[in-house]
Amino acid sequence: AILNSPTTVAGVALGNGAFGGLQVSPGGNLTTGGLTIGTTAPGSGTLTISGGVVNTGSATLGAAVGTVGTVTVMNAGSQLNIAGFGFTVGASGQGTLTIQNGGVVNSAFTGIAQDSGSVGTATVTGAGSQLNTTTNFFTDVGVSGHGTLTIQNGGVVNSASTLIAQDSGSVGTVTVTGPGSQLNNTSEVLVGFFGPGILTIQNGGVVKDFTAWVGYNSGSTGTVLLDAGTWTNTGTLDIGVGGVGTVTVQDGGQLTAGKIIVGSNGTLNVDPSTVDVNGDFTLSSGGLLSLDIAGTSPGSFSQLDIAGHGTFGGIIEFEFIDGFAPQAGDT
Repeated sequence: AILNSPTTVAGVALGNGAFGGLQVSPGGNLTTGGLTIGTTAPGSGTLTISGGVVNTGSATLGAAVGTVGTVTVMNAGSQLNIAGFGFTVGASGQGTLTIQNGGVVNSAFTGIAQDSGSVGTATVTGAGSQLNTTTNFFTDVGVSGHGTLTIQNGGVVNSASTLIAQDSGSVGTVTVTGPGSQLNNTSEVLVGFFGPGILTIQNGGVVKDFTAWVGYNSGSTGTVLLDAGTWTNTGTLDIGVGGVGTVTVQDGGQLTAGKIIVGSNGTLNVDPSTVDVNGDFTLSSGGLLSLDIAGTSPGSFSQLDIAGHGTFGGIIEFEFIDGFAPQAGDT
């Protein structure tokens, strides 16, 4: 079905045991109390917003086990606006959200892979494409299931906070890649809350936040790869303070933080890149700081610049790479 005029209905359910599809085209403006895509097994539903607008109180993709829900918001002027706190990409089934070519999704809260066994995938791609959390709540990637968020080709996600791998048994993966691609948080980023969380920032991608935890709770694992990207924390970055946390900065990646604490289960690897600490740096007993050195010329050695005080109670490793062997008098 194609909708190209203003329409108001109590609720929309696509994929009730079979396939159901809806396209909202230019001129189409759908207002509904609730939206379910992939409702009952073995149903699959597809919503495509191409030039139109959908306003709903809630939206659920892949509501039940055995269902598949797919939403695509594409082209400038296309919007999906969720007023309430119920935007779930993969509730108990499989959900896929694609925002591309200038499409915009606004939601009070976004949960990707809600229940155990669910799979949720969200992709924000192309200049002008945005996923915006409009309240002081999370973008939650891997609530209890397997969640993936990819921000690429200039796409932007704006959120109060981003939580990656919330529950034990969940898996959360976030990738920010390419020039102009951004994950902007006014508050915090938590990589590995109770489950294994992975954050990759590469090829000019940018992540900004106030505070960040990598490996938050005991039993969690957090991994961050900063590969030719930029990660800016204006507050404190905790690495392996509660759980196990590893941050690797390589290929000219730029990590900046107001304060860094590498805990007893934490590792900070710097592979010819720069880490700027605007306050204090603490390497706790049991923590590891590894600095790679490929030569003496600028850009070939790792830099840890600390504006405040440095406390070093853990292990510091200097690794000589790419065949470099220091000579007497090298500085």
